[in-house]
Amino acid sequence: MIFWDTSALVRCYAQREAGHERAMSFLASRERMSGSVLLLPEVAGALSRLAGADRALAAGLLRKFREDVATFELFPIDIA
Repeated sequence: MIFWDTSALVRCYAQREAGHERAMSFLASRERMSGSVLLLPEVAGALSRLAGADRALAAGLLRKFREDVATFELFPIDIA
């Protein structure tokens, strides 16, 4: 199982980011993907910032992220 954090997952969508290829290889693996439900707002926000004023780019990045994260097992957060 691969448990993603926000910064690692954002690298999958930021081609110029250091570690992009490595992150993509993990995402393309046949391992089960998982992470906290916090991935949803955090990655969406980071991708929106990454795209800046380019709405078409933002829409494409967010669409790809939604497709990818749909296969993830997302864990809730709690006080513990």
